[in-house]
Amino acid sequence: MNKEESKVKSQKSKIKYFFYCFLAFFGLLFLILNLRPSAVMAATYDPYNVIPNDVFINKDSMTAAQIESFLVSHGSFYRNYTIPEYISTPFPYNNSGNNTWSTVNVRQIYDPTGDRYWGKKVSQLIYDECQAHGINPQLVLVMLQKESSIVTQGNPDSVTKAWPLFFGFNETMASYGYNYSQSRQVAIDYGGVGQQIAYTVNWLRVRYNSSLSRPPTDDVPVNWAAVNQASRVLYIYTPHSQINVFNLMQIWFAGGFAYYPFGPVPNSQLGKVGTTYYLIYNGKYYNLGTTSLAVQNYGHSTTTVHKTSLTGNSNGGNLSNYIRSLTGQEYLVAGGLKYAVYNSSVFKGMWGLTTRTPTSVSAELINAIPSAPRTLSCIVKPYSSYSYYYIDSGARRYGMWSSDAFWAMWGFTKQDVVVMPDNFVKSLPYLKMLTALVKSPTSSQVYYVDRGMRKYPMWMTAVFWEMWGFRYADITTISSGQISAMPTQRPFTALIRSEAGGDLYYVDNGGKKYHIPPGPYLWNMWAFRLPEVTVVSRAQFAALPTAGTLGTYVSGHLTPWLTCRMYNGRCFMTERGSNPVSTLTQGQFDALRRR
Repeated sequence: MNKEESKVKSQKSKIKYFFYCFLAFFGLLFLILNLRPSAVMAATYDPYNVIPNDVFINKDSMTAAQIESFLVSHGSFYRNYTIPEYISTPFPYNNSGNNTWSTVNVRQIYDPTGDRYWGKKVSQLIYDECQAHGINPQLVLVMLQKESSIVTQGNPDSVTKAWPLFFGFNETMASYGYNYSQSRQVAIDYGGVGQQIAYTVNWLRVRYNSSLSRPPTDDVPVNWAAVNQASRVLYIYTPHSQINVFNLMQIWFAGGFAYYPFGPVPNSQLGKVGTTYYLIYNGKYYNLGTTSLAVQNYGHSTTTVHKTSLTGNSNGGNLSNYIRSLTGQEYLVAGGLKYAVYNSSVFKGMWGLTTRTPTSVSAELINAIPSAPRTLSCIVKPYSSYSYYYIDSGARRYGMWSSDAFWAMWGFTKQDVVVMPDNFVKSLPYLKMLTALVKSPTSSQVYYVDRGMRKYPMWMTAVFWEMWGFRYADITTISSGQISAMPTQRPFTALIRSEAGGDLYYVDNGGKKYHIPPGPYLWNMWAFRLPEVTVVSRAQFAALPTAGTLGTYVSGHLTPWLTCRMYNGRCFMTERGSNPVSTLTQGQFDALRRR
């Protein structure tokens, strides 16, 4: 068996050595607790789609320089780490019934081809291997943290250094099942950070390209047939819950979107004279003002002042975080990155920019500020939080529900999300949770939002709201400009069908849907009309619980002993008998009786 085949075989039953499991677990737990307040991943954890295929194979998500910057920013042992030719690699073995350890110096090279891993920085090797095999380097960083916590460890133990991904460190080896020569050979084959990264990335691609028709063990907590290709690879690597992979991808990389290299504007310094801070760049000083947020917007910290004198520099004027280039392109600066602003009065109003005047900035300074991976949008995610916010009404933030149905109703996608520094997002005033019921501040008309930000005028009767289970407290006031920009549909009713087609349903009893049987009979008895049908999104339709089939006999939810029969849109009191009865909200039942 050659080395390439043995590494796949050994990985089938891979379990980390139990003594070091707690290192990875508590390292990860520490990271999550200290970072909390997320190609495209879902808003919430789905064990059947932990990571989409296109995220898994997005080899261009980070450059080598960005990987290095990431390791530096997390204080990793591998920051600025050049791989040596030989790495001392511990290995466990059974010595005549006694469990013990030894070490071997392992050369960081691929023996069959002579490809050298030594002499490279860890960041460069990750980049090179991911480029060669088409694997997302973000995922490799996440796996390093999940397996050994070494991304956030500055001084790990010798086992973690030599086995950062525990590739090849299988169950037999972990349980002292090998003798000295067997375990030593595994260490020679796979030990050391160079081999660990190279073999793991190659293994990920080999497994991704295979059929993966069967789970690795019976312990996999999912129905294998329903799991997407990329997630199957993760379960084969470690046949347990993958929620830590999901969480870290959300925390570190906003669900696989991009890496946001927040930090000081390159080659700039922070000056302070009195209480005023200045950005010093290329012989000029720019007045930032007196607040820490103004300093942080350009990536600096008030705790690190480089100069207390501006002598030798010329005055560049005042500098806000809302800037404009000489070509007219406007940007919002946060965390040392510039976010391009759409040239739309509605969009600028949502961000409160219509009342601000951008600072005109030289091409020299504009070019020095790195561009954010995404253009500014109205959906933001703090860098180290699971939360998402909708920005409107003059740079105010609204909390967003994480359900995919809610996102679909509003027409939001993860491609719309921009990641911004925690302190910047926190500086935006928080209003309330965004809902599907909205109004402008200048009108009492309420709209229901669905089908990708289409607005439906709402009937403002208590009976209708009770039928749908809506509450007036759920109404969200957003900007008039955004309301006007949303396409208007026909008034919202209780007679619905899905945009995917299919049968019609009647909504009542607090947002439950009753199936309407095909044919004219029930339509005539209820006096329904086709123009009254509201088309709702697939997501909203699926979210409404089904309460059975609508009939002609109905009762109120507070008076179940009273029954009436529908005829031509009116409700006539009658005996229930053995007829099936549909339960309506009391207000609607009483209203039908009064017709």
